[in-house]
Amino acid sequence: AFLGFMKGKAPQTILTDHNTWLKDAIAVEMPESKHAFCIWHILSKFSNWFSILLGSQYDEWKAEFHRLYNLEMVDDFEEGWRLMVADIVDFNDRAGAKQKMQRKMQKVCLKTGQTPLSD
Repeated sequence: AFLGFMKGKAPQTILTDHNTWLKDAIAVEMPESKHAFCIWHILSKFSNWFSILLGSQYDEWKAEFHRLYNLEMVDDFEEGWRLMVADIVDFNDRAGAKQKMQRKMQKVCLKTGQTPLSD
């Protein structure tokens, strides 16, 4: 029905919440479209995803992420992200935290198309 309304032309990007059924339907019905999670929904999950991992550093991390997210250049975001991960989390005391955090944020930010200059 959606493609009929759009005269057969699928959108380049579709933003949704974390509904698995929508993700699967989009992949089947519009495989050329990029599916991304809405940044509002992602940000609403931050506390659940990162507050335990970061502990007392969570508020600082969240503020820095918001600053980075509002940068205009993708390269600036990526460099800032690398520095933020290296500076805020003490990886010597938290075995594997760096890799866990990077995997989570790659899924959240980079693979969802939520970088500042995305399509």
